Formats: sequence, C-alpha cells, structure tokens
Amino acid sequence: MLEALFACALRAAAPTWEFEQINFVVGNPGRRSAAESDFYTKFEELDVHEGKKDRLFTDYVKQMYEAHDRVTLSFFEQVQGLVGQT
Repeated sequence: MLEALFACALRAAAPTWEFEQINFVVGNPGRRSAAESDFYTKFEELDVHEGKKDRLFTDYVKQMYEAHDRVTLSFFEQVQGLVGQT
C-alpha cells in the first residue's frame, strides 16, 4: 500500500518519468552463480559503470555471508540456551 502511494506521489511530482522496480534476490551461499548472474543482469538494467560492478558484487557477497553468520550464530545461541543467561 505504501509503495503504491509513493509511486503515485512520484508520478504526480514528475509525470514524464517512468518507474520500474528492480528486485535484488539475496539467495543463499550455496547458489552463488545464480545470484551472481542475476546481480550483474540487474546492474546492466541500471546502467552501472562496468568497472564498479565487481566491487559492488564483492561487497554484496560479503554482506550476505555476514548476515548468514549472524543468523546462524543467533540460532545456535538460542538452541543452546545461552541467550539471556547471566
């Protein structure tokens, strides 16, 4: 609902602009090649400079693995009952 209102407000402010939503799929560490292909395809759609794509993808993968590690660590802490103990 909020996205639709935002899109309407943007169209009203700039009626000659065209908008398209581009979603980046995070994927999982086991499917890097699929995520990498999708990532580079989306950057072509956004017309990102060729020299920046590799650095951006490296940062993206690093953040994905860090988030995966945080979730995994949190799960094991909760399962082992370490959370909330003093």
